[in-house]
Amino acid sequence: YALEATWDGRDFQGAPGSVLFPAGIDVTDQEVVLVDRGNHRIQSFSHDGQLRAAWGRRGSGSGELLEPNDVFAAGDTLYVADTGNGRIVEFAAGGIARSETSIAGLTRPWAVASRQGDLVVTDRDSRQAVIARDGSVVARLSGLIEPMGVDVGSDGAIYVADRAASRIAIYAPDGTARGSLATNLPPIDVAVDPLGDLYVQSAGAVLWYPNGSGASRQALYYPGMQGLAVHMRNGVFATVARTDARQGPWFHGFLRWPWQPTNDVPPVEKGLLSFPPGRLSEP
Repeated sequence: YALEATWDGRDFQGAPGSVLFPAGIDVTDQEVVLVDRGNHRIQSFSHDGQLRAAWGRRGSGSGELLEPNDVFAAGDTLYVADTGNGRIVEFAAGGIARSETSIAGLTRPWAVASRQGDLVVTDRDSRQAVIARDGSVVARLSGLIEPMGVDVGSDGAIYVADRAASRIAIYAPDGTARGSLATNLPPIDVAVDPLGDLYVQSAGAVLWYPNGSGASRQALYYPGMQGLAVHMRNGVFATVARTDARQGPWFHGFLRWPWQPTNDVPPVEKGLLSFPPGRLSEP
């Protein structure tokens, strides 16, 4: 016998509107934008889960993505942590790529947020978080062990989920350390609403901390969560990639709770899982 060809299907994508291993998520007045990591793309949905648009494909060229992990919406601009390519990709409305930026010292950007044109970027692998302007680092956020999700408040304060330290690290707009919020569960993402309330996500729960409180008011449990976003009018959103059969059937998609949720209101589930034709997984 002679080998003629090999393939693993990595370049195949599921149909638009389906997801595989969703990751970061953000919510605006008009849409829900999420990272479809397994398909190396970004997708936009209505708040009730109807597909609006999908863009990106596996690669390293302009507008292409490799294992992206996070997305942040700022007006008509989307910033994507293109983790596998070690860069931040900026998209205009409609998925048009504007720029690709590599930040010195960051090899695998994990999460991204933006404020007044500056980027706040975490790199879990190198244990760094920085404020960058035009690709140059203007400040480094100190004292982090395993920085993951990041968000910026309306006052410019920066919040970083430091999973290994089981805390949310808090910084002033210039990157000066302000303190931290100890959490009961190792956080992987954080979102702050316009009132300053914090929503802290672990793999199995979202904890809601009212502004200024060190104690959570509400805990929302769901296994396999990956990313988090909050919008005062449209609710609390979380992506889920549940693959452990002990926790239930596979579920890849997103959840939606009301803003300032309570346990007596279960999340709306939007299941979007689909395996791309030709993609191999543990054959």
